[in-house]
Amino acid sequence: MTKADQLPPQNISNWLSMFRNEKPLVGHGFFATSRPPDQALENAAKWEELFFNREISGIQWPTEFAEFKDRCGVEVLLRLGEAFTESLPSIKNTVFTRLKVIESELAALPELPPNVEHEVKKSLFDFLHQMKTAMKNTAFSSEWNALNSQFQDCIFRIKPTCTVKDSELQTIDISGADSEPTTPTPHRPRPTDSTMRNFTTPSRRQRQEGAATPVKNEEIPMAMSRTSSVVGGSGAGASDPFAKYSNLGRLAMDIRNIRSEILSKKRPGMPRDLVPDEVRENLCLKAVRKWEAPLETYISKTAELLKKTANTALESSLESLRSRLIFKDCRKYLGEFIDKTVASQRARLAEIFGSETYQLYMMNDDAFHRYKAQEMEQLTRMRGIIRLKALTLIDWTYSIKKLERMSEEEKAKERKMLDTNLPKAGKDPYDTEIEVAGFVRGYYMSMSFHLLF
Repeated sequence: MTKADQLPPQNISNWLSMFRNEKPLVGHGFFATSRPPDQALENAAKWEELFFNREISGIQWPTEFAEFKDRCGVEVLLRLGEAFTESLPSIKNTVFTRLKVIESELAALPELPPNVEHEVKKSLFDFLHQMKTAMKNTAFSSEWNALNSQFQDCIFRIKPTCTVKDSELQTIDISGADSEPTTPTPHRPRPTDSTMRNFTTPSRRQRQEGAATPVKNEEIPMAMSRTSSVVGGSGAGASDPFAKYSNLGRLAMDIRNIRSEILSKKRPGMPRDLVPDEVRENLCLKAVRKWEAPLETYISKTAELLKKTANTALESSLESLRSRLIFKDCRKYLGEFIDKTVASQRARLAEIFGSETYQLYMMNDDAFHRYKAQEMEQLTRMRGIIRLKALTLIDWTYSIKKLERMSEEEKAKERKMLDTNLPKAGKDPYDTEIEVAGFVRGYYMSMSFHLLF
C-alpha cells in the first residue's frame, strides 16, 4: 500500500484481509508507506512516522491497522532490502547446491526417446497384444482349467453325505477307500454256532466276547462317485486351494435326524410317509449354502491369476519405460481396473448364489429325477447291506466296496444277494427318510451341474 494517507474507508476491510494473510501471501506479507509528493525529501521520513502514529491533524491512519505497526513506513522496507542483500551470497549458494542435486538426478535417468508419444503408444499396443495372446495361451488356459477342475471337484466332493444307520453302534465309512470297520469287526455268531460255544480257542473267545452286544445297524456316510468324465479332475492335493472344504458335506444328514425333522414339521393326522415340503426345502438349501466359501475362493484365485498374467504382460511390454512414472501409473490403473471388474463379477456371483439359496427351484426335472435315481440306488444298496448284516442274513465280514471299483460280475453277484435276502428283512422302517436323503442329494447334483455347466 503506497498511498496509505489516501486509503478510502470502503477499502479498509479488504486491506485488513491482505495484511492478515487471509488472501494469498506475497513475499513477507503486505507493507504500507506514505510519501506525499508535496513533502520535502528530508522531511518525508519524519512525516511518515507521525502519520502512522496518528499525530498529523486532518489525516488519520485507521486504528484497525494498529497491530501492523511493524510493517508501516519506507524505513522498514529499507531494512528488509538490506537484509535481503546480505543474504544473497547464501541464497546463491543454496540455489547452486540444489541445482547440482537436480542435475545429478536427471543424469541418472535414461534418455528420452526421440518420439515420446510414439514410444508410449507402441508399448501400450504391445501390452494389449500380449494380453490377448496370454488369454489364449496354453500356460494360462492350463492353469485356469486346473483351477476350474479343482473347483468342480470341490463342489461334487462336498455333496451332503448321509448316515443310514438307526443305532449308535458300530460304523462303517465308505467315503474313502473300500469300506473297512472303524474298529476291528467282531464276527457275529450265527444261530447255528450255538453248538460250538463250548469249544473255545483264544481267538474264538475274543470274537465271542466282542459279539456280546447285538449290532443292529451301521453308519454309511454316502458320497456318490462322480461320473467318469468328472473323476479325471484334480483331487484335494497340497496345491488345491479347495482342499480345506473337503469335509463340508461329511455327515450332513442322518436318517434319524431327518425323521425328527419330519415329525416336528408334520401336522396332526398326516400319513407317516408324507413328508412336508418344508423339510425337503430346508435340507436342500442347507446343502447348497455350503457353496459360499468355495465360490469366494474360486473368484479370489481367478483374480490372482488374472493379475499375475496382466502384470507379466505389462512388465514385458513397458520394459523400456520401467523407470518412468508412466509405468507406475499403468500398473496402478491396471490393478484398479482388475479390482473393479472382480468386484462386479463377485456381485453377480453373489446374486446368483442368493437366488439359488432363496428357495427350492427345479431347473431341469429330467436331470433331477435321473440324479435322484442314482442317489437312491446308492443309498438303498448301502442301507440294504447294513440291514442284512444286522439280521445275520449275510456274512458279517462281507466287504462293502464302491461301485466303480467292482467288476460287472461282482455287481451282479451282489445284486442277486440283495434281491434274494431283502424280502426276508421286511419293509425298511426308514424308507421314507432314505427317500428324502436321495431327494436332497439328487437336487444337490442337479443344481451343481446347473452352477458349473
